[in-house]
Amino acid sequence: MLLPGQKNELFQLIEKNNLDPRNFKWESVSTSRASTTYAYGEKLPVLKYNGTDFYFSIDYKRNKYFAVFSPGYKTLNEKKRELSWDLLIRYFKMWLIYLKREIKQPDLWGELLKSKLASDASDISLEPFTEPELKKISVGVDKIRAYLGSEFKFTIEEKKKVNEQLDYLVSAAKGQGKKDWYFMCIGIVVDLGMYLSMSPEQAKTIIGFIKSFLIGIIHLLPQAQGIL
Repeated sequence: MLLPGQKNELFQLIEKNNLDPRNFKWESVSTSRASTTYAYGEKLPVLKYNGTDFYFSIDYKRNKYFAVFSPGYKTLNEKKRELSWDLLIRYFKMWLIYLKREIKQPDLWGELLKSKLASDASDISLEPFTEPELKKISVGVDKIRAYLGSEFKFTIEEKKKVNEQLDYLVSAAKGQGKKDWYFMCIGIVVDLGMYLSMSPEQAKTIIGFIKSFLIGIIHLLPQAQGIL
């Protein structure tokens, strides 16, 4: 594993690049190659950026370092082999630049989805939900929760965030009018899609769940039915 001094060096580089070290976390993955200088099945250090699939993984064998990181310059990930520690540090600095580039990107597709859904909300009532409608929403959100649990292997942190967002969907429905709740629902669904890196098929399934439990509660225009 990395020495404390090596980890501290990476920590200081993160700060020098105006990134918050609290947004990073060390995890470990099991080795799968017998040739590694770590014992077979031992753990390799992986530095991950919270809330994303971006990471910097470090291996060491035959007195050389090996790095795999995401994002790369123009690819999802890059691999660098047989490095000295100084050269690995150089690639780590490059990774931080690529990381800043990607995490600062606006979600243009998410904004498009929000705008399309929001444009069909003009006929939604401002009235509060009735008790039967609230129950229908609660049941529908639980179906979304079960679906996400079957599709993703959550970390403890991810599971907490997802449940908090879904619980808020249910609780907020009790104190908001239908139109306000619908706009909030759009935002939460898009944010969860980004946080979990949902595929188009998974996002389509979630939208389908929402449409199904909103039938008879909120009228959506035809445009909203065909956005995905």
